[in-house]
Amino acid sequence: ILCISGGGDLNWPSSSFSKLIMQRLNKHNYKYKHLSIVYPDAGHLIEPPYMPFTFASYNISIGGITSWGGSKVPHNKAQVESWPIMLNFLRENIPNPQLNDNSNINNNNNNNHNIEKQISKL
Repeated sequence: ILCISGGGDLNWPSSSFSKLIMQRLNKHNYKYKHLSIVYPDAGHLIEPPYMPFTFASYNISIGGITSWGGSKVPHNKAQVESWPIMLNFLRENIPNPQLNDNSNINNNNNNNHNIEKQISKL
């Protein structure tokens, strides 16, 4: 179980919830790897790297504005830093040969390179 949370989350207390999750797992001697990472000045939506920072947005389910919180630079830094941590955590903890097969990555890089060559010819 991997929890990545922002201390500046204004949607709900995700960092506190992450701490409680880890405490409960430890209390019950949970045998699988579990890790909580808190980015103190990040908000709620810690997405893949380079996604735009959004402090608040319209939420159709509540019919109003939802505040996600966080500060722009620390939040973006959290997105960049947490992405490889998450990918490595998944690779190390999910028994799936495809996730651990680097040939897929190389094939995707070759495909991207071929696509770029085709686009440049247009």
